[in-house]
Amino acid sequence: YKELDCYSAQRMIKDVFLDSDTQVSVISALWGGQGQNPTPIGYAAEARNLIREQIGKHRGLIHGGVLPNESGQIDFMEIQAKKFRVDAWKLYPQWGPEGKGFFMDDPEYGLPMLEKARELGIKVVCAHRGLPLPNLVYKYSRPEDIVRVGRMFPDLTFICYHSGFEPGVEEGPYDPERCKGVDRLIKAYIDHEYQPNRGNVYAELGSCWRYYMSKPDQAAHLMGKLLKYMGEDRICWGTDAIWYGSPQDQIQMFRAFQITQEFQDKYGYPPLTLNAKRKIFGMNAARLHGIDVARLKQENSTDRISTIREAYAAKYNPS
Repeated sequence: YKELDCYSAQRMIKDVFLDSDTQVSVISALWGGQGQNPTPIGYAAEARNLIREQIGKHRGLIHGGVLPNESGQIDFMEIQAKKFRVDAWKLYPQWGPEGKGFFMDDPEYGLPMLEKARELGIKVVCAHRGLPLPNLVYKYSRPEDIVRVGRMFPDLTFICYHSGFEPGVEEGPYDPERCKGVDRLIKAYIDHEYQPNRGNVYAELGSCWRYYMSKPDQAAHLMGKLLKYMGEDRICWGTDAIWYGSPQDQIQMFRAFQITQEFQDKYGYPPLTLNAKRKIFGMNAARLHGIDVARLKQENSTDRISTIREAYAAKYNPS
């Protein structure tokens, strides 16, 4: 990996591909206007291309970041789709050029963006919902709007990044009156008559699994609620690496984690089975992105990263 001249690609290869069992990663977009965004699409595409060309051709995906409340951003989606060939879109409705965000069903910003996604044929829309960002208006971090637009755009797929979680909120059994944390997403899901394992709205575990995995009861409530109300087919793995370094600790903890029989009996939670973990770890996201898993496994077993891993194992040094 020393041959690579892109820092993000280097970090991704070491932290994600060498120091963890991850097979495919996403270079996601961050918030910030023109000239201020730390992951502009050209930079993300460069990292993706270096990974594909020098490591493995199906190892990296990219999000096209869209900040529709900034001038010209919706039109720029066409360039992202045709020139940079993004795999999905990423929204930060909390963000705004003057500190004010928007809701995804806002007729001025949200709906035109989604109509453009439909027009361009890139129909996976990821949005940072929950996990409030500092110095931004709290109400625009709420996750209910992603469920509302799910009903309005049944031909699009919506992935709720962070599942509506809020640091400092103690996750317990679902309470529709609570209006905090993950319960907000689940309530909207139920109120809009979504059924488990059906529909076009997904929960993503970035940062929330890492936050709760050292709190076993809360982790059980987090996963139990998502499994019970959204279903194992509607949960996607996420780690928010490389913010935290290698995601291997999160992977190992999730592999080992179980929901106790006591919690299953008391709260009606399904068990977190091996098959459910397999879907959450990757099969659900692979389906959404049209990835042929059998072909991916075959190619990944012989691409360059598999050779690098053998050499790296002798001097293993995770971050």
